[in-house]
Amino acid sequence: MAELPGPAIGPVPDITPNLRERVQLQVPRYQDSSIGQGIEKFGQDVSQVGNTLQAKQDQDTAIRLIQADAYHKTQSLTLEQSLHDGEYNTYGQRFDDASKQINDNAAALIPDGKTRQNFVAKAAVDTAEMRYRVMQNANSMDQQAKQSTLEDSLQQHQKMYADPTSDDATRTQAMADINANIQLSLHTGIITPGKAHDLSITYGEGALGERATIQAGAQPQQFLQQVQPSFQRLAQSESGGRYDIPNNSLGYAGKYQFGAPRLSDLGDYTPGPDENIHDKNAAGGWSGDKWSGTFNIPGHPEVKTVDDFRNDPAAQEAAFGTHVAKMDQEITSNGFDKYEGTTVSGVPITHEGLYNMLHLGGVSGTSRALEGRGNNSDGNATVLGYAAMGAKSNPYSSLSPEFVAKLSDQAQRQINIGANEQLKAQKTASDQAANSYVSQMLTGQIPSPATIAADKNLTWETKRSLGDAALKQSGNDVQKSSQEYGPGFWDAYKGVTALPGDPNRISDQTDLLRRAGTGPDADLTLAGVQKLRVTMDEMQKSVSDAAVNTSKVGLMNYAKSQLSFEQDTGPIKIRDPKGEAIFNSTFIPKFEAAYDEWKKAGKNPWEFLTKDNVDGMMQGLRPKSDMAQDRMTALGDEGVATPEAPVPPAPKGIEPTAWSSVFADRPKVEGGGAYPADKWGQVVDLLRTNPTPENVKLFNESNLAKRSGIRGEDILQRLAQ
Repeated sequence: MAELPGPAIGPVPDITPNLRERVQLQVPRYQDSSIGQGIEKFGQDVSQVGNTLQAKQDQDTAIRLIQADAYHKTQSLTLEQSLHDGEYNTYGQRFDDASKQINDNAAALIPDGKTRQNFVAKAAVDTAEMRYRVMQNANSMDQQAKQSTLEDSLQQHQKMYADPTSDDATRTQAMADINANIQLSLHTGIITPGKAHDLSITYGEGALGERATIQAGAQPQQFLQQVQPSFQRLAQSESGGRYDIPNNSLGYAGKYQFGAPRLSDLGDYTPGPDENIHDKNAAGGWSGDKWSGTFNIPGHPEVKTVDDFRNDPAAQEAAFGTHVAKMDQEITSNGFDKYEGTTVSGVPITHEGLYNMLHLGGVSGTSRALEGRGNNSDGNATVLGYAAMGAKSNPYSSLSPEFVAKLSDQAQRQINIGANEQLKAQKTASDQAANSYVSQMLTGQIPSPATIAADKNLTWETKRSLGDAALKQSGNDVQKSSQEYGPGFWDAYKGVTALPGDPNRISDQTDLLRRAGTGPDADLTLAGVQKLRVTMDEMQKSVSDAAVNTSKVGLMNYAKSQLSFEQDTGPIKIRDPKGEAIFNSTFIPKFEAAYDEWKKAGKNPWEFLTKDNVDGMMQGLRPKSDMAQDRMTALGDEGVATPEAPVPPAPKGIEPTAWSSVFADRPKVEGGGAYPADKWGQVVDLLRTNPTPENVKLFNESNLAKRSGIRGEDILQRLAQ
């Protein structure tokens, strides 16, 4: 077939401009047509669908991110809170393992790669911050555990130090361990410098304070001997620091337990005639009638007896001051000062120790101890033991003075309580022993003075009083003395039954025994002492017994007023020895014997204690007519003329001029002198206070009216003006 001719090959013409032109020219035409509008609408719809799909995808990603973040935070917080057990050494590994799992699980919730990558980066930062907190807590718990272990150790050392049974070496080691443990913990960073200081206060000084507290409670006397000055330690050893402590079995008295020999050496005491202060064969070199002399302490004239001395702290301190000055002279003159700073038998000798040695052993005892020739003892302590007490240092000197003073007060109170209990037990034992001796003497078995003196249950005062009573009883008819209680029984009975706080109250049997002796104030028999002792026991036993005895006092007061007209109203005194004798020697024994029989029969004591019963017992003892005559006789007894005697002052409510006019007409006595003013005052006051017809009649019939020329009615009329 014939090949058609074509154009020559050349460059391909560019038709794009023409095409663009054609398209551009044609599009406007489509926009104006419905087809164009449809195409445009379709494009818009496609774009809107695309936008909607993108928005949904973004929302899903956001929700997944929120879920992942919430999961990560809640699980991480739970993990952090769970790591608070005691296994703090494993906190790091346990946190790393758990947090990795939490991060992976949270990231898996996010499908979008880029979003997941950003979340993982942020979660890593949060996890690192949380791990830091966890490890900080672990380190804190580790420090707390180490500090707790340290304090447990310090507490053990503190207890060891404070234990009263620990010896000095143990306490020294315990305190050294406390300080070493604190310093080691400080250098290794377990504790801060501030904490180290606090622990030193708590367990170093605290151990010392706890030991002081324990010792003050368990060993109060030893505690005070350690913290007080030397002389106060001496007083603690001697008497527990009490001024008023009763005399011991040897007779020593007061806070420093002075004896008559030393006080006599000091010039503060003059022995009695029967007191031997130089008896080398007696305990303490002292025998006889102890403390029967007179005290004469300069500046204290009121102190005369040993009881005055015991109850006057200032006088005791004054005597001790003289004692110390005397000891200074003795130390120098005997060359004892050359021993200061040396050691004798293992005991350091100090100046304070020399004081103590001289106080206990005197010059001879101190000399023997220092020269190694003996170590005298008083039965409770030795001379060298007192020297050691003076050499002791105060182990609590680093504690605050206020704290030590508080403990000292507590210790002293405890000592006083213990001393009171001890004295109470000693008094009970002494009273029981004394009662036994009294019972023996009432049956005629008189113990020897040596037997009484050797009885360790008796106090020194009781021994002395019993000895006097035995001496008196040995010369009396036993049966007769058993029937009477003594002229002082009534006053003693009122003292025994007096209420606490009454200055006249008698609560110590020794006071009764003293009144049964041979001294000038002896006014009781042993039967009276025994009866009063029973009453004393009843007063202390129960309220009902005390009430019975109080009622007895009231009834006996009534009986006394019916049997005796004796009065003592200050300047006016009316004596009735006959009535007093009837009351003390007849009525009281009769009344007490009847009362005892009533009680033995098991009858109610209140049925016995009636006025009618007392009236019946008094019948026939002293007729009223005899008593009235005796009263006027007592008032009308002639006396010695004493014109210089002053006129008693006018009683309250009486005009002085009226009172003086009555005294101007005093009766005359034989010899022409005036009747004594004091006796005339008794007569006038009796009429004034008891202006009964009976008393006026008795006066008018007496020699007083006859010699004065004045009648009773006239006296009363003058005084009424």
